[in-house]
Amino acid sequence: MAAILFSEGSRTAPLNAALAVTVATSRIHVRIHHASDVIVGADYHSNGFGKVYVYHGGASGLSTTPDWIGESNQHSAEFGSDVACAGDVNNDGYDDVIIGARRYSEVVTQEGGVFVYYGSATGLDQNGARPFGTPANADWRARGNLNESNFGTDVA
Repeated sequence: MAAILFSEGSRTAPLNAALAVTVATSRIHVRIHHASDVIVGADYHSNGFGKVYVYHGGASGLSTTPDWIGESNQHSAEFGSDVACAGDVNNDGYDDVIIGARRYSEVVTQEGGVFVYYGSATGLDQNGARPFGTPANADWRARGNLNESNFGTDVA
């Protein structure tokens, strides 16, 4: 599916494979309907700050523009180095997403971080309260606590 979504001739050609480094292969339902949504990580976007895009699915397929964007506030954090559906970790009926940032620095240099954002009836934007995701507004987070530990390289 990723090869189709991000091929040169597709409707989403601007997000080709060079930008869309990581695509979550599990289905996520971050909103109330039952169509699958797709999360894409671009960890080298903006010189390594990293970005994550969520595209909502529907009766006509995936949206062609992102419905939610998350971005790091640090150079070389590599936010989006891995992305995945976290399941429904807060038991509210909506799938949540987990995002890794293997070079994120909070207390220790490049310790890495993991960030969870809860889904809702309107998606990850929480009914407009969080239109843009950052490490600071994640619903849950953890960090590596060791210099250059690469915590968040792999998430599931």
